[in-house]
Amino acid sequence: MHGPKTLLSALMLLAAATVGAQNDEESPVFGAFLAQSMTEAHEHTAVRSLCANYTKLYLQELKKFTLWAVLMYDSTAKVPDGVLSGNVYQFGHYDGCLKIKVDLGDGEGFRGKHCLAKIKFEPKPETYPEYFLPAKDPFRMEFGANESAWEKFKYTGDLRKQRRDAIYWGVCVPSVCNAKSVAEGIKNAIKPLQASIGVNANVELDETNCKIYQHETFDELDISYGSLLLTFILLVLICTAVDTYTAYTDKIWDSLGIRLLRSFSIRANWMVLVQGPAPRDHDAGDLRSIHGMRFFSMLLIIMGHRCMFSLGGPLFNPELIEQIYTSAANMILLNGTIIVDTFFLISGFLSCYLMLIELDKKRKVNVPLLYAYRYIRLTPVYAMVVGFYATLYPKLGDGPMWDQKVGLERDRCRANWWANLLYINNYINAENMCMFQSWFIACDMHYFLLSPLIIYPLWRWPRPGRVLLFSVTTLSVIIPFAETLLGGLDAVLLLFMSTLADPVSNITFRSIYIPTHTRAAPYFIGMLWGYVLYKIRADGIKINKKIAAVSFVFLHFVAFGCIFGAWAFYIPDIPRSALEKALYGGLHRAGWAISIGYLIVSCSLNLAGPYRALLSWKPLVPLGRLTYCAFLAHSGVQMYQSATMRVPEYMTYFKMYWMTLADISFTFSVALAIYMLFEAPVTALQRIIFKKDRKDVNHDQSPVTIVQNDIRETCRA
Repeated sequence: MHGPKTLLSALMLLAAATVGAQNDEESPVFGAFLAQSMTEAHEHTAVRSLCANYTKLYLQELKKFTLWAVLMYDSTAKVPDGVLSGNVYQFGHYDGCLKIKVDLGDGEGFRGKHCLAKIKFEPKPETYPEYFLPAKDPFRMEFGANESAWEKFKYTGDLRKQRRDAIYWGVCVPSVCNAKSVAEGIKNAIKPLQASIGVNANVELDETNCKIYQHETFDELDISYGSLLLTFILLVLICTAVDTYTAYTDKIWDSLGIRLLRSFSIRANWMVLVQGPAPRDHDAGDLRSIHGMRFFSMLLIIMGHRCMFSLGGPLFNPELIEQIYTSAANMILLNGTIIVDTFFLISGFLSCYLMLIELDKKRKVNVPLLYAYRYIRLTPVYAMVVGFYATLYPKLGDGPMWDQKVGLERDRCRANWWANLLYINNYINAENMCMFQSWFIACDMHYFLLSPLIIYPLWRWPRPGRVLLFSVTTLSVIIPFAETLLGGLDAVLLLFMSTLADPVSNITFRSIYIPTHTRAAPYFIGMLWGYVLYKIRADGIKINKKIAAVSFVFLHFVAFGCIFGAWAFYIPDIPRSALEKALYGGLHRAGWAISIGYLIVSCSLNLAGPYRALLSWKPLVPLGRLTYCAFLAHSGVQMYQSATMRVPEYMTYFKMYWMTLADISFTFSVALAIYMLFEAPVTALQRIIFKKDRKDVNHDQSPVTIVQNDIRETCRA
């Protein structure tokens, strides 16, 4: 009872429809066994409802070959294909289902309703008893041609593989039927199969996985946000028009009101965005490479999150993805999460280096003002993006998985927006985090709040300050080591397909990946490198170029080791001890930060050769300034594509890179709009409020001030 015919019958929910057709000589098309089963389910439970009546009508009209009934049947998934290869999403035709509208007269009627049910199945013990025995080789990728196909369906605990013992089945039913009614009908349809071919099956379906066509409605929050957004757009357009007019007149417009108006001008903010980096200065140093480093890091983050959304969603060919986990070369993708630490490193480096220069000049720092400046700098644009997720974003599309992805994000943002704006969302309600990437912004804010408490003693009392900084940095490496060891956690966030589907639900993500205290090492190592560059500049230390070159080569190997070393933890049949996991978990981010920090210092001292030329390329400066907005926007761009899918994605390496390029171009286009509407005006207003505004930023400011203001204000994430 475990041959191919039996197995396929177990997989096809609506293969039962074909069986029904063979016993229904009156039907001119394939039978509608599901509709019949739903009707019987209602009769058996004594439910008398519109769902039962309209389902009977559907079955009758299908026999007559009536268009709407045939469309409803046509929109339901039929015989599955590729399930043995992991193609477990059988959507049917979503749009065809939602377009169905049936008018029965006298105000009665219904529409098509698409539901995506999860059906878990397994053979009965008497059908294939070996299914319930421990697998002899649970991590194998290849199967003998003469083995039972149940062996490939069997889940053995290998997280690299897409589970094949559950399929997601799209059905089209009358809109009056709720999820419970549909689930009952599916269960009833499965019962004959369970008895005749020897399988057990379980159906899961809730209302969030059912969708009907509805006109969009807007609640008070939607309207309030939309009104605010429209106000900003009109304000920017008006101010741009006035600023353009004043720029081409002979009159001198220099009042406070005009400067406030120019804060919202696209023309004025575009000039600030595209202006080149500050020239080399003895005090500030050459930090132009920071912009390029931030831009390229942002590209890699976009590519990593493209992998997350694509590999964590419906795939037509998961077997190709399963092979990715077996190759060390693919750690560039699978351990790409380490790229985020580059941003932590840059933030720590700039905080320390620029604050030390500022202390040399002014001999003091106003910490409360610094905190207020930082909060105002980050929060308005952040709040507008969070508000967009909670209101208008869900109105922009639909799909079989739209509510599971975008709808879930909307609910999380509406419930936990306050945690985001207080920068505590990586600790409070982290399992329901609004914007999964927002944990980074919370961490970066926490580190910034701590930095003056370390930097001022470092400047005022150098020796104790160095001890303090070194101690904090050492502790930041020990903490993730201890958390990983004592918690028995993975060394890194292992990006299996099941994890990528919803990373927030993963314990390693919540316990190691997003908390501030476990991600601090790169930030404090960045502060160390900032102090090193400060001392080199202040004391006029000469660097031996040969030693610098040898160190540069050595740290290349360190960086590559930090990336590719993760492969050891993707090999399931070679178990790693808790100590091995803890050592890698505690040290790999520190090793990466040391390597990239050396690159920053080398670029500043003109010791990095072609790296400096590439990272300091002038066109990268404005792109680097857009990375905060790009960081906020990119996940929404990628989620939209994933949530609107109608069919599983056929994925290849080429297609992954092709989609990444599309993500990059669209993300930076959206980032530019966000920058012009929110970020640039807030920055300009801050310059006025904090008395940093100048008539001409290119001439009235010293190079030191330009560098400090430019990088401090653009290095947020």
